[in-house]
Amino acid sequence: MHVEGGDLPGLFASMQFHLHWGNGSATPGSEHSVNGKRFPMELHIVSKAERNASVSADSAWAVLGVFIE
Repeated sequence: MHVEGGDLPGLFASMQFHLHWGNGSATPGSEHSVNGKRFPMELHIVSKAERNASVSADSAWAVLGVFIE
């Protein structure tokens, strides 16, 4: 899968995805929060800039996070 547009400085290829989840009570699932609210699960899609994209090493990676209720 490829991602581009928005504020991304070129074409990015998705390399992997992973999930963060908790145990439903004491351990929150999501790694991030919105207005202090955590979610049971969070999906991250990790993408890397294509070689022909003119991006710095600091901007070579992009991660899309999706909260799952």
